[in-house]
Amino acid sequence: MQAEDWRDAWANFLPVLERTCETAIVRRFENHLQWLCGTKDFKKLFPVILRFDIEVRANYFATKAPFTVGSDAYVNKFRDVRMAVNEEFNARTELRNPTPRFNSANRFQSYDRNDNRNYNSITENSRQAPSNSSRPFQQGRSSKSADPLPHLRAERAQSQRVR
Repeated sequence: MQAEDWRDAWANFLPVLERTCETAIVRRFENHLQWLCGTKDFKKLFPVILRFDIEVRANYFATKAPFTVGSDAYVNKFRDVRMAVNEEFNARTELRNPTPRFNSANRFQSYDRNDNRNYNSITENSRQAPSNSSRPFQQGRSSKSADPLPHLRAERAQSQRVR
């Protein structure tokens, strides 16, 4: 329901109250309406105002327990409704837009903190013979020379000796 529709509904509700209820009850609800309309940030708080109005009316007509506009109990009830509506809104917003939870201590760590890589382990790995693992470059530099020139020179020298 929009705020304008709610005000129109109140404009229709007050004459019904005047025809069916005592003057004191009508005045109580007029004061209730004025208090609600005078709420700071009315448009922003309209969902809270609507829920509170519904609860006040339902409680009054179900129990006939009188309420005093502006009393501590009245204001505390408004505050409780406001907190409940805000919690519901936050829960819906979180469901629609889940935000990842980051641990600020790990924010800029590109590797797992439990990884035991350090300078010593790299130099030790570079002394080991290469393995046929799925990660050939993890072990560091190969123990065999990757330079093809010595091999070519040896072949050339051998071919010249044969002549």
